[in-house]
Amino acid sequence: MNTEPSQQSDSIESASSLERACLCAQVCDHFKGKDIVVLDVSKITPLFDYFIIATATNLRQSHAIAEEIRVLMKRDSTHRRSIEGKDSEWILGDYGDIVLHIFT
Repeated sequence: MNTEPSQQSDSIESASSLERACLCAQVCDHFKGKDIVVLDVSKITPLFDYFIIATATNLRQSHAIAEEIRVLMKRDSTHRRSIEGKDSEWILGDYGDIVLHIFT
């Protein structure tokens, strides 16, 4: 995945939930996240469509991943509804149809 996440502003606009989830996974990969998984949970729960799980090696890396995803999603006018665990070993970001978990 050689694409720079911050240069994908045109492709995120009007993207489907799956496309946006995959772009978020690309951000995780670009920032050297490990064990990246995108789960389609749309048939399991009505609350959101995709669940992204990634592992970061340290807090600085997890914050960098979370911030770049926030910027990426903001370009699509998808603002983060909430964030939790920012000062702990994990970060949860709620983007409505996409939920992001980053563990350290």
